[in-house]
Parts: sequence; structure tokens; C-alpha cells
Amino acid sequence: MSIGKYCNRDVVTAPPGISIYAAARMMNQYHVGDLVLAEHVDGERCRPIGLITDRDLALRIIARNPPDQEDLQAVDVLPRPLITANQNEDLFDVFLNMRRANIRRHIARTGKHHLGHLVIMAGPAPAPDT
Repeated sequence: MSIGKYCNRDVVTAPPGISIYAAARMMNQYHVGDLVLAEHVDGERCRPIGLITDRDLALRIIARNPPDQEDLQAVDVLPRPLITANQNEDLFDVFLNMRRANIRRHIARTGKHHLGHLVIMAGPAPAPDT
């Protein structure tokens, strides 16, 4: 069963250079807990660069209160490298990879680099078996 059948198709994107404050306002405006940072390529298509969540903003910015936060862009606070999958990949394999990476949100691509949909795992990703 492919992951593409179970993805959230309403993905909110923002340019990587968006300020952290504008990113927070977008999340509030669209009632979402995450933004996909993406570059536009081929006209309408987007290439995902990263994924930032409301939790990233709270823990990396508000809690730490860095002195230069006025100048911070969303891309500056990305928690980890972006992990993606092709939308035709098997559902079980994608969830297994999410569990291993300890992530709850995953981007499904429609092509080699093009943004497709967002996969969100309900509940926290349990730690992988060791």
C-alpha cells in the first residue's frame, strides 16, 4: 500500500528565508503546526528544503531567547536534515523509517525533488529498538 494514499494534501509552504516571526504568523493563519520550507522550481512545483514546526519555534527560539532572534530565518532553526520518501513507497516502510529517525512528520515527493504531500504519524514516534 503506497504512502501517497494516506498523505495530507493540504501542505502549507514558505520560502526558506522567511523570518521566524512570519513563519509563526503563517502557522497561526492557516491553523497548522508545521511549514514546509520550499524553493520554487519549474514554475508551479516546489522543492522541499526543510520542515519547521511550532514546537521547533517554541523550543529553539522562545525557550533559548538567542540575542539575534530578530534576524533569524526559519531555515536557521531547522532541527535536522530533511527526510523524504517517494509517494509510491510502501506505507509500512515509510513509518518504519520515521520511527528509526524519531520523527512524526515526513514529506512524500511526487518526483525526484518535488514536494508532494505531508505524512503525519499520529502520536509520538517511539524510539527505535536497539
